[in-house]
Amino acid sequence: MRRGLIGFARAALLPLVFWTLAECPALAEAEVSSATEARRLCTSGDVFFRQSRFDEAQQAYQSALDADLTHARAHWGLGRIAALTGHTTAARDYFSEAYRLDPQDPNVVLSYADYVPNPAGRCVLLRNYLALVGPNDRSRRDDVLARLEILERLEDRKLSKRVSPYRHYHFDLTGFFPDGRFQHGVLIAVRIGDGKPLRLVLDTGAEGITVNQSRLRNLHLQTIAAASVDGFGQQRGLTARVALAELVSIGDLRLENCLLQLADREFVPGADGVVGMDIFQDFLIRLDFPRQTLDLFPFPGCTEALCGSLPSAPIYRLSHLILLRAATDGAAGYFLLDTGSSFSAVARHNSGQAPSLSNASLRGVAGELFAPLRLPPLHFAFAGVQLIDESPLALDLQQMSQAAGAEIEGIAGFSLFRRSVFVLDYRNARIQFEK
Repeated sequence: MRRGLIGFARAALLPLVFWTLAECPALAEAEVSSATEARRLCTSGDVFFRQSRFDEAQQAYQSALDADLTHARAHWGLGRIAALTGHTTAARDYFSEAYRLDPQDPNVVLSYADYVPNPAGRCVLLRNYLALVGPNDRSRRDDVLARLEILERLEDRKLSKRVSPYRHYHFDLTGFFPDGRFQHGVLIAVRIGDGKPLRLVLDTGAEGITVNQSRLRNLHLQTIAAASVDGFGQQRGLTARVALAELVSIGDLRLENCLLQLADREFVPGADGVVGMDIFQDFLIRLDFPRQTLDLFPFPGCTEALCGSLPSAPIYRLSHLILLRAATDGAAGYFLLDTGSSFSAVARHNSGQAPSLSNASLRGVAGELFAPLRLPPLHFAFAGVQLIDESPLALDLQQMSQAAGAEIEGIAGFSLFRRSVFVLDYRNARIQFEK
């Protein structure tokens, strides 16, 4: 009897087993097809991103995710779009899921490392990245090695910790006249430790604080890692070292444990270095060029008295770079917001007008610029306003675009904004022009 029951059970199960096996090839083929489609869409998304066609890139990545929810690169692509548009929580979630699905993808590992709050966890991810890429991608590998060394040396120390109250701060700026005749930007006074105040160019295109190391010879700063400073010019970028300043003071604003880049030679004639606007990103920033003032307002949000009903526009962040969607007389695309640049420029292939050879001597971080071409006056339209630059340049921006990972159509520099007032909101990724 027992044997008969066992035989019956086997007989009853046989058709079900055969039916399931018969369906497996079709299911596997469908999964392969979905994965192939997701890969194709992600490749298209990557191309769109490099071309700065960000809306199309987002659609491609989302379609890839719809085709295959387990495709790591689709999550990674959407994380890049979220980071670009200032949605940091969404970016962290996308990168986290991408890493869970594929912890062997170097790009995924590196992106996720930026969003892990634990320094020890970031160190593990950076080591994983180095193991995955081997000796390839030298420039990014050197950067990761420097980041890893900084994390290991600093341990759990919180960087750029504000030790003064979270309130409104007002700073008077001074004009930057490197040639003694024409203003090329604005300077802000910054004190490192108990040293003399430094005159630093206020620069939305820079990251952190970079100073000519000869200005800090009498200060005993702890060296953390080697570094390099890249920028415009025909030569290689500056060699530098990363050092730790226990205290940085800007007026009444005080920050502890700040990283400085100390350049081995002078790179900003007439100033001691540059300070990136990103060090103020915990505040709402109002920069008034005509009055030469900088105001920092605490969040939450801007008040009606500050912002009124003026239109605002999104900013797009590629690492520390800020891009604005803009149109000129002959080009449209994404322009680098760079108050540290004395000039504005349009990519040479999209200048739209016949340029003339400039006899101006223009110098970047990496030396003289090669044969800058002068353009007639150009109108720039963005963020609900129109501004005019009387003497913009046409430049080859291909190298800059490659380094940024997205196509940059031009540079919106000090020459464009010298009569403007704008409010910059890093937290909500917006910019607003008052006039």
